[in-house]
Amino acid sequence: FHAKRLKSRAATKPFAKAMLAHADAIRSAADTKDDAELEVEDATAEIGVLNDELAKAFRPLVRALDNLVDSKPDDPRRRRLFAQTPSEALSPTVDASQSQFVDGVVKVLNEDADFEPLKPHAAPIVAAHDALKTKVAERAGLQAGVRLADSKLAQMVQAACVAHNESEPDVKK
Repeated sequence: FHAKRLKSRAATKPFAKAMLAHADAIRSAADTKDDAELEVEDATAEIGVLNDELAKAFRPLVRALDNLVDSKPDDPRRRRLFAQTPSEALSPTVDASQSQFVDGVVKVLNEDADFEPLKPHAAPIVAAHDALKTKVAERAGLQAGVRLADSKLAQMVQAACVAHNESEPDVKK
């Protein structure tokens, strides 16, 4: 609207083209930011799926551990492998404590001779965990892209405001 108003006055016609350019730049920056936000949403959805896959990778290990300890909940080997239950540790929120839990379980499986029969269960857990960590890192990069796009959009808006203020200083209203 402002650019059209500028075009309608002889004294401000030279500013109209610049204002249209600012409007186009703002639209482009807003589109870029929207696209970046959609990429973050997609990555977040994928993280949810990969987190579920990690939980599924633990199920055969839990069943095998139950067989090993004759389903005794107070067997000390159960506590050595799981400081907390997998269902508690593998909550819907992906965070550092979840990685510590997974890394701890894998370490015990690989190093403790009592768990030698369960060692084959480590590989699918590691693969699922690696896929999840990769996607979380990718999302972090995408989130940085959103912040950058937001900053560029703010700069475009600021530049348009400055141009607007400069476009009418001598025009009598």
